[in-house]
Amino acid sequence: MTFKERRLFAPKLPAYHERIFIQGPSNQLAYNWLEKWPQELEIFSTYLSGEKGSGKKHLSHIWGHKHNASYVYAHELDPERFVESDKYIVIHLEKQITPVCEKNLFHAFNFYKANKAHVLFTCEQTPNSLNLTLEDLKSRFATCNFINLDKPDEKTLHQLYTLSFKHKGIQVNKEVIDFLLMRLDRSFSTLHNIVMTLEQTSCSDNRSISIPFVKSVLNL
Repeated sequence: MTFKERRLFAPKLPAYHERIFIQGPSNQLAYNWLEKWPQELEIFSTYLSGEKGSGKKHLSHIWGHKHNASYVYAHELDPERFVESDKYIVIHLEKQITPVCEKNLFHAFNFYKANKAHVLFTCEQTPNSLNLTLEDLKSRFATCNFINLDKPDEKTLHQLYTLSFKHKGIQVNKEVIDFLLMRLDRSFSTLHNIVMTLEQTSCSDNRSISIPFVKSVLNL
């Protein structure tokens, strides 16, 4: 049987479904907060930061699905398109924040707070790390409830490797993942890069992902 024939069926659950979110020490605080906010926690906005692949988008989709939220990237904000009916908004800060973007973010704070809405911001950087020039915007971000997603522990990373391969329809033995964890940087970004590299190479070479295969591809 070839590698391609051994691939699993694609999962039926959406990529950001709550049932496939892996909880661990690195994200438990954020998960618990978003479970209760804003029903039990009266605050206008939350700012969620963490490195790429740490689960910011997954958490924001869980929260957004629960509240039927609107999603927008910060660089796409347009005050003329703000609507009073939006009561839950997710704003992703993914690109460099320009002066125009700063002004639009400031207007978003004022508009949605006046309309008693709730805004969830996500960003790789912490609020203090943003290179902002607008002092009023800095003060607005300072009012957010701030949560940072920490680096993952070994158990969480092991589960994430397994789930990431499964999402791509690939069955990988536990021993292979143990091998990866012992030899690679334990970060979310490394995990996503490694899974992508191994998946692409295994498909092009029509080989299953074994320890010898991993050694040859990653030069370990």
